[in-house]
Amino acid sequence: MKSFLCAMLLALPSYSQAPAGDPPVPFAEFADGFRKAHHIEVSDGAGFDAPALLARDWVGARLGVVDLLYPRAGLEAKPRQEELRGVAACVIDLQALWLEWFGNGEAAVSARADLLALKKWIAGAKFQSARLSEPSLDLLAVLAAGEKELAAAARAAAAFEDGSALGYKPRGEVRWKVMVAPTRKEFLDLVAFFGWADPDNRASFWDNGAARWSECYWNQVQVLSLEDPPGKPNPASPWEGVTMNLKAPTGVVEHVATRAAHTLCTTFFGYTLEAAFESGLAQNTAIALYGRNNSRSGGSGRGNSVDGWSMFIPGGSKHGGHLPGFSADSPWRGTAGADWFVKPLKDSQRVASKDASRGTEKTSTFELTATDNVKKHFVRAPFLGRAAETQPVPSAEFLPDYREFFRAYKSCFVHWLFEEAGGKSAKLSHAKLAELLRSVATAAEGANFEDLLAACYGMAWSGPEAKPESLEWNFLSWLSRQK
Repeated sequence: MKSFLCAMLLALPSYSQAPAGDPPVPFAEFADGFRKAHHIEVSDGAGFDAPALLARDWVGARLGVVDLLYPRAGLEAKPRQEELRGVAACVIDLQALWLEWFGNGEAAVSARADLLALKKWIAGAKFQSARLSEPSLDLLAVLAAGEKELAAAARAAAAFEDGSALGYKPRGEVRWKVMVAPTRKEFLDLVAFFGWADPDNRASFWDNGAARWSECYWNQVQVLSLEDPPGKPNPASPWEGVTMNLKAPTGVVEHVATRAAHTLCTTFFGYTLEAAFESGLAQNTAIALYGRNNSRSGGSGRGNSVDGWSMFIPGGSKHGGHLPGFSADSPWRGTAGADWFVKPLKDSQRVASKDASRGTEKTSTFELTATDNVKKHFVRAPFLGRAAETQPVPSAEFLPDYREFFRAYKSCFVHWLFEEAGGKSAKLSHAKLAELLRSVATAAEGANFEDLLAACYGMAWSGPEAKPESLEWNFLSWLSRQK
């Protein structure tokens, strides 16, 4: 068991502090319940066979370069069957988009066609509930796939794994898994069980902030809840959840696409991608697929590190700490990302530029609002890369807005890079970003992302001032010209 957990990663619990007054989560009780439900008889994690558990109690789906896991329990019911189909379609669409954006010639075209054909077949194939008792069952088997479907799935997986589809292979030898927990109860049961199974890291899992998590990592398994925690937790039912589709029918798949995009990044680039860049790229996949991204999720699974801070806010403590969660009602989310967050960023930039004291900083300054919705604070670029590491962090009352600002900022920056930064046309910009990612995927271990970015674009990522020229300051100038 220890070997299975030795590379365990958590989804940034240090940045998911439980609000004061939230009821404690009964982790030991949840872990015991999970063990009973899954017939785990051993008394400690040392004798636990994790791969056997996953094969026995989850339905797997080998989709492209990602393995999807969905719990068998309850799959006799049609709503769960349709949820599984929808999540599988999301994971397929994400990889088809990746091939459209960054693919390598005919191999990418063929792999994309195979994936989309597989998606269409999954949507209409009859679910064979009688097969749910079979050992090591996968989605294609439970849908009674024929040779045609099996061949398409195998070709798509091979095109990623042999490097032909993208022009480079995955950096790791182990396939990442995306495990779905349809309810908060199922998600918290898993978190509690991970803590039981690995007592050396129990405190990381048995963290009351877990009641606010949307995901966590367990070795090469990314676990996603498909429900949000309620706005006001019920002390009698700490596992209660609210569907992510409450405010929009694409809420669940926005979350799955965003998080699974992080898994794609880790698969192909290891941890060479800078955290904020990776986050912006992942957020934008959901916008491209569904026209919006209002998911609460955020984080790369990098843990309590400087990268962890740069994922959420520029600068900050080098020793970790607590940050407030996302707010689905934040003004920064007014467009839900449908415009790549141009409008809320532009509005804040415009308000800040009217302050006479800002002088020539009118393109680089943004206004934040305190939690009392009255007090205001200005923050100034740079926000990206090494140049932002020493940026002062606003006081606690402005941190929620700062976090929401930066979520919008990194998404909009990656959009600009994709559409505007590579030349005189969007096609050239697309090609330039694909070139950057290829260089990251093939770089030697320990390569620095910011150096790779500068080599690709011929200028630094950012700097303390507009001169010398850099990508971030060019982005700020572009943003100021938007209507």
